Amino acid sequence: MTTPQKVESQEGNAASQPPSAPTSRYERLRDLRSNYSDLKIRWFHAFGVFAATGHNPFLLLLAGAALFAAIMPGVQFYRTEDDFAKLYVYQNSRVQGEQDLYNARFGGLGRFQSLIVSSPSGDGASLAAMRALLAVATPGLKRHEPELCAAP
Repeated sequence: MTTPQKVESQEGNAASQPPSAPTSRYERLRDLRSNYSDLKIRWFHAFGVFAATGHNPFLLLLAGAALFAAIMPGVQFYRTEDDFAKLYVYQNSRVQGEQDLYNARFGGLGRFQSLIVSSPSGDGASLAAMRALLAVATPGLKRHEPELCAAP
């Protein structure tokens, strides 16, 4: 009499063996992304269940306060940068030295102003026209010059 032999299916063999390691970099990244996504979903699910059941609302308040305290130093020192040289120029490049020279010589950003003075008589070089020109241009010039004689 023959004894029945144990026959394992391919599914049984696959379940008993550990899954093969990913071979390509793409597969490793895909698995990592999948694991991260699963972990994130599980964490938010657990947090939602904990918040919905309301076991300990003081603990949620404490966690929120700790998160707020962790973020506040970053908000305290947050500032925006709008200087093009700091944003788009490499450090210690030639452009920085040239900009420093330009700022020392010409006073910062290049400005171009055009002012046209006309008079009904056609005499634009009169003393009255020059006074009008000076009166119009003075506020713009004073805005870009620091007041050196102002008392503190």
